[in-house]
Amino acid sequence: MNKSEFGKLDGKDLRRALFLVIGTFIVFVATGMDAGTVPEIKELQSWGIKALSVGMLYLGKNFLTNSNDEPFKKE
Repeated sequence: MNKSEFGKLDGKDLRRALFLVIGTFIVFVATGMDAGTVPEIKELQSWGIKALSVGMLYLGKNFLTNSNDEPFKKE
């Protein structure tokens, strides 16, 4: 599997981060709807921020690891 080099992000990293954000948000909404109520804007904003932080953590991890998943090591 091709992975980005240390200190770089590529299109695959961005797409995967986007999928993580969308998937995480859907899980939050589905869990909230299981309670039988429609989520309010405040809840949606909170869930959106949490979902975005999952994507940012993923991008940070990929930015700080090389193509062999070794942290803080150049190729």
